[in-house]
This record gives sequence, structure tokens and C-alpha cells, in this order.
Amino acid sequence: MTISKEDLEKKIIDFLDGGGYLALGTCKDNIPRVTPVAFEADGMTIWIVADPGGKMENMRANPNIACAVYSRIEDDVENISLQIQAKAKLITYDSDKDQFMKMAEKRGMIGRIESRKNKETGLIYSPFLKKEVAMEDILRRITFLRIDPDEVTYLSLGGAQGGFKAKWKRNE
Repeated sequence: MTISKEDLEKKIIDFLDGGGYLALGTCKDNIPRVTPVAFEADGMTIWIVADPGGKMENMRANPNIACAVYSRIEDDVENISLQIQAKAKLITYDSDKDQFMKMAEKRGMIGRIESRKNKETGLIYSPFLKKEVAMEDILRRITFLRIDPDEVTYLSLGGAQGGFKAKWKRNE
């Protein structure tokens, strides 16, 4: 089965919009790491709120990532998965405040954080720091991971057509 780039992109976006699971693969010093993460999609762009840890350290050293997006695999139904190659972009409060605030607002983070504000001091309790701090101090602990795929392999197994595999590339 052949498919146009535009039709394949639509299939990819439709699948991403449906949610599913995402396994994020990073690598540093030739040691791979795979982390299950929650995500949301905006077209072909995947957004992840990244907690500090090994994956963040890996991406700072090596922004090349791979990820698999998939649904629960079941018998007798179409099972779709995506294999994605990309360069990760870390969006922080200090690196790109406008984009950061747009994503934080969209996810409802600002309202949730402000709801913890002490009316007397104007400060917000941070469960991570175990003390009250300014809003900016909390926002500086958050990192959004932006994934704009360079290459996506779309794989469909089972279902009425039996199977289908196609590759989307950004620069083709």
C-alpha cells in the first residue's frame, strides 16, 4: 500500500491525538535509557513535562532521542505504533519564557501553583523544596520537552488490512 506524505501525516496526527503510551529513549556515554512518560500532542509536535533525572541529564549531553508511541496490543484488532527519531528541545522558564508560559497555562499549571499561594506572604509552598518560595523559583524547576520528529515509522498490524508500514520524513 502506498500513501502520500500528507495522508501519512494525518494518520500520525490522528494516532497521537488519541493518546496512548510513550517510551522515551535517550543515551549518554553510549548507555541507553528508556523512560515511560505521559505526553500530549499538538499536530506532529509532542510535549512532555520532564522531571529532573537521568533522562534530562542524557538529553543535555545528547539531544538525539528515539521514542515509541503505542496502544495496548490486542488480538484481532488493528494495533498501531509509531517509532520516532528526533532532536529534543528543552524549554525552560529561563530559556524561552514565552513558550514556557504558553505551555504552563495550557496545562493549567499556573492556576494550580497559584492556588497554593500564602495570602499573607505572597509565596507558594513547594513540596520539593519543603518551604515557601516565589512563583519563579517553582517555575524554574519545571522543564518542557519539545519533540519535533525528523522521522516517523508508522506501523499497523492486524485489523482488516493485515498490516501496513510507512515512513514519514520531515525533509522529504
